[in-house]
Amino acid sequence: MANRYQFHWQALDTWACLQDGKSLQPTQDALLGQLSDRGMLVVSWQRGKCWRARLEVAAEN
Repeated sequence: MANRYQFHWQALDTWACLQDGKSLQPTQDALLGQLSDRGMLVVSWQRGKCWRARLEVAAEN
């Protein structure tokens, strides 16, 4: 049994990141991950911009 991982990156603004309930400082690179039943949500600051990635896990039976 193997798992396939897919990252779906989306550029967000500061407001959108704060709406996700994440407390990030835009002046430094940060990486937060939140584990949920639908996969892992990753929010990171890179080059002064906020990026959100959704890690979807598809299990192969």
